[in-house]
Amino acid sequence: MKTSSLLLFIALIFASAITNAKTPPPDNKPVVAVLVQLKAEKNRIEALTRAHKKSLLENVIIDRGEVINAMTADFTDHFSYCPVYYYMDTNVDAIQNKHFANVLLNADLTPAKNIAFNPENDKYVVVYYGDPVKQSRDQSVVTDTMAYLNADGKPEGRGLVILNSNLQQISFFYKFGYDDVFLKMKYGSKYCFSSKHFQMEYYPFAKKLNTAIKKHADRIRISK
Repeated sequence: MKTSSLLLFIALIFASAITNAKTPPPDNKPVVAVLVQLKAEKNRIEALTRAHKKSLLENVIIDRGEVINAMTADFTDHFSYCPVYYYMDTNVDAIQNKHFANVLLNADLTPAKNIAFNPENDKYVVVYYGDPVKQSRDQSVVTDTMAYLNADGKPEGRGLVILNSNLQQISFFYKFGYDDVFLKMKYGSKYCFSSKHFQMEYYPFAKKLNTAIKKHADRIRISK
């Protein structure tokens, strides 16, 4: 009986060692966290408020919520590689300066109290849904500041834009307009939304990002 207990104890220790070897602590991963930018639609809301367009103002607030719901649901259900946090685009300066306290949010938009990575660690990526800047497939990072101001040569299609910790574009996943129906059929309406009133939408790319990071965390390739 004692021998059996000892063997079981050794087996558990061995299994634990294997598990820990396969699942390193977050800071040992090539990518330790993903920060997802959510759009507050501040400019739209302020413009409609000034114009006293109450009906459209109500629409933009509702549609903003639908976009946020779709995006947070997508990352909650389809991204598992590392912790995910969210922030509003009105706090982009804080993110640029690595001031995360009271800025990073959980998926339910409550403040993230226990951040599971070191804010000084530069191995996290920042993502947003929208329009990427011009980037060739062999270019690992867009460092030219003028590229972010110049719309010439901007890729066609919208999608998930991926930035490094310095908020420089390192890759993007894109779709064309005719992909909307396919993505909605593939993933379901819970993860997709397109406004009838404004250029506001979200289509799911979290699963694609999860797969890409697992395969090539050091270089996330541009792809459709």
